[in-house]
Amino acid sequence: MEAAQQQASEPAALAEPEHAAEPAPTLTPETVSGPEALEPAMAETPTAQPEALPDAIPATQADAIPETVSDTVPETVPETVPATLPGKLDNAKWLECFDSLGLGGLTRNLAGNCLVESDDGTLLTLRLDPSQEAMQAEVHQTRIERALKEQGMPRRIAFYVAELSNSLETPRQREERLNKERHAQAVDLLNHDPHVQKLQQAFGAKLIESSVKPADTVR
Repeated sequence: MEAAQQQASEPAALAEPEHAAEPAPTLTPETVSGPEALEPAMAETPTAQPEALPDAIPATQADAIPETVSDTVPETVPETVPATLPGKLDNAKWLECFDSLGLGGLTRNLAGNCLVESDDGTLLTLRLDPSQEAMQAEVHQTRIERALKEQGMPRRIAFYVAELSNSLETPRQREERLNKERHAQAVDLLNHDPHVQKLQQAFGAKLIESSVKPADTVR
């Protein structure tokens, strides 16, 4: 009987596994799909906050902002500065500045026949050739003084009539000497010109030297 009971109990024991309840599956983020799977990720993502806009620039700072400067620079017109001869006038400086005085006519002729006698920085005394004594006039004196002032050499003018020194040149004498030198050079150039020489040989032509006028003749 014990053997029969043991046999009867064994099938019952074997049948229990067939009716055992299966354990419920465990849900993990890897196994879940659909909208539920996105919720944890969205929860962990921080929401971007908008950057704070700067406050308006205070009036004191706004005033400090430099204004736009134009690139256009106005042109500056240089002032005309007359040429000046520093110091007192001697005869060499008188010759140097004579043409720049811009004298003309009888005034130029009168001044051109003068040497510098003396100059104390205020009064300029000019020695005048006796042949030009009759040319003296207040109008010429005034014009010479004005011309000197425009060149930065304000002076009062006084004439002293006397024989001129042979060791010094007047502006007129210097002008005549330079013109003679230029005329001689021009005549020499023409005499050595091949075309002039051919005319002389072919027709016996002669050069009239008095008719030669240098292009840079001093007035």
